[in-house]
Amino acid sequence: MSVSIVLVDDHQLVRDGFQKIIEMSDIFAVIGSFASAEDALNSSVIKQADMLVTDISLDNGVDGFALIEQFKIINPSAHIIIVSMYESALYLQQAKKYEVSGFIHKREASELLIDALTAISQGEQFFSNDMAGKLSEAEHALEVFNRLYPRESEVFLLLAKGHQIKRIATDLNIAVKTVHAHRLNLYKKFGFSSSFEITKFCLKHGIVESGDF
Repeated sequence: MSVSIVLVDDHQLVRDGFQKIIEMSDIFAVIGSFASAEDALNSSVIKQADMLVTDISLDNGVDGFALIEQFKIINPSAHIIIVSMYESALYLQQAKKYEVSGFIHKREASELLIDALTAISQGEQFFSNDMAGKLSEAEHALEVFNRLYPRESEVFLLLAKGHQIKRIATDLNIAVKTVHAHRLNLYKKFGFSSSFEITKFCLKHGIVESGDF
């Protein structure tokens, strides 16, 4: 009996490529291929899938994690694998939070997709070596960030986006000296010496994107 798979990616060529790879094995069968989360969730095959293979970035405003959240409600026993260009620490931590069974980079899909599906169908997890290493790094790097108090986190993110002290004080309705105190405390916690280092940290780990500036 074959393992049924639903593919979700907003690029037709990518879905077609994945389907060709999957159909090289007689163990797996693609029962649905969709360009958006909405189309997948509204399909008649979503409850029949043994596995969901999805990207993170999808059209129509619903991303892969929102799809995963809804999919787990509809089909709680199915396994999920993310195949994406995104590999930031934040996305990897989200994948772990949603208990996905696997995560591979799109550049690795032609070589690793069948291996990943096979391992996952046997009850294992599959994070490629590259992703596993990044996940370990992410957990260490974001440990301090995840322990920040809400106000510290707000100041941290605004500093990362290049906002000046006076603007942050105005935006958060706090005193300028309070922002200075938060910034100094953040430098100590992370071992940073400038706001630019905060920006680099956030960009590296996907906490902010270049389009946020």
